[in-house]
Formats: sequence, structure tokens, C-alpha cells
Amino acid sequence: MDTFDLKIQKEIKIDEFFKRCSIYHKSQKNALNELTEALRGTLEPNYVRYCRMKYLESRLKDAYKKINILRDIRKDKYPDDDLVIVHAGKNKMFLLNDGVKQIQSTAEKWYKEHQLLVRNDNDKKTEIYSKRIRLVERCKKIPIENLLQSEIIINGDRKKTKCPIHKEDTPSFFIFENNSYHCFGCQAHGSNAIDFVIEWKGLDFNGALDYLRNI
Repeated sequence: MDTFDLKIQKEIKIDEFFKRCSIYHKSQKNALNELTEALRGTLEPNYVRYCRMKYLESRLKDAYKKINILRDIRKDKYPDDDLVIVHAGKNKMFLLNDGVKQIQSTAEKWYKEHQLLVRNDNDKKTEIYSKRIRLVERCKKIPIENLLQSEIIINGDRKKTKCPIHKEDTPSFFIFENNSYHCFGCQAHGSNAIDFVIEWKGLDFNGALDYLRNI
């Protein structure tokens, strides 16, 4: 059985590795958890999930780096020894092989949690996308005549009124059965209520949705 002391070896990477183990794990991790819990009620759930995902990605990157460092030590300095004790600070030591297994086990837990968050994030995005699609379809079908205050003249399967987009004395604005519209005066034309609000109010697509969502 062989033993080596990290302080004697003075390996820069190894020093950083155990410094993070002793300091980062205890103080920074606890501080981050406390901060996350304190802000959990005030932050958007999506943002909290995003922060947790980035935190786990950072931890996984560090874990894999530590595993590679320990494996390099084993391969380069102790290829034939089964029992190599690592001294890692005051009153702390472990077998090199056990250290690798422990880090791997922890990394696997982080990886599973990260993948779960990724799946939940994708599900959330799908849910948001589906809600937006339903909102768009509902707003498109809002009868255009319900948005107007002018007199509506019914002419067969068409409705006629004064154009709200330009000033006119004789009605030339037609609304068709499929909720499309056309003005024979200013040539305004569209396929649905969203198109109409964009032309009428001078809004972009998102602005037109906001205008129509509560109607």
C-alpha cells in the first residue's frame, strides 16, 4: 500500500481540486441553497429551474474534471497499487479508487436531476407553445364586426360597414363569412381578426394578440 500527501506533491490542479472540495462544498453550496430558497417564492419558476440546471452543469463539469485528475494520478504514479491513500486536508483521507467511485456516484445523481429538469423544461416549453397556438386560433376567429361600433349592414353572407381604417361616407368595408375582410376604398385586406387589428390599430402580431386576448 502506498501513500502520498497532496501538500507535499504541490500539484496545482490537485490543490485546486481539494480546495474546492473543502471550501466550495461547505460554504458556497450552503450559501447558494439558502439564496435559492429565499428567492424561490419571488422568482419565476422557469428562472429558478434554469439557475438550477446551470448550477448542476457546473458541478458535473467539476466532477468529471476531478475524476480525470484522480485517474491520471493512478495511471501515472501508482498503476500497480490497489490501495493508494489520499490525504486531503486536516483529518481527511480516502482511498483513491473509493474517491473516484464516490465522485462518480454523486455525478450520476446530479446528471439524473439535470436530465429531469431538461425534460420538465421541454414539457413547459411545449405547454407554453400549445397555449399560444390555442390563443392565436381563438383570436383569429373573433368576429371582426364585434370589434366595430359602426352600423353593420347584412348583405347575404357578407356584412358591410364604413371602413374603420380610413375615413369614408359610403360603406365599402366588407366582412365575409370566413371572417376575412376587404375594403374596396383603401384596399385593406386580411384573413382574420388578427390581420384586421394589425392594420386597424397599427400593432405588430404580439400587440394584436394582447389586444384581442381578453375579448
